[in-house]
Amino acid sequence: MVENNEIVIVGGGIAGVAMAVALKRVGFWARVLERHQELRAGGTALTLSSNAWFALRALGVDHKLTSTYKIFTKSLITNLETGASQEMVLPVKKDRGDDSGVRCVKRGFAQGASRRVATGCN
Repeated sequence: MVENNEIVIVGGGIAGVAMAVALKRVGFWARVLERHQELRAGGTALTLSSNAWFALRALGVDHKLTSTYKIFTKSLITNLETGASQEMVLPVKKDRGDDSGVRCVKRGFAQGASRRVATGCN
């Protein structure tokens, strides 16, 4: 007996869109549910760690971004209650064929990626 299961992804953010792309590449159709009728942008940027870049590489889109968005090697953490700041060194991995580390990507990337995926996935 053949089962006909439908895959539903709740949320059309970067994770939902990436999941839809990954499923499509291995032959599965997925319905992405999003409560907003149009793409919306919040904030100004998205910080992606090494594992996120590994996932983007697996989806075949990292090369479009790595030349534009440079790796951060330090971050400044501020305690909002006390105002005290502390510098944190961020890891850079070189074991995956190229430098992999934390990068900050402007919000337009997520909007553009969602639009490109929307043409191929519902």
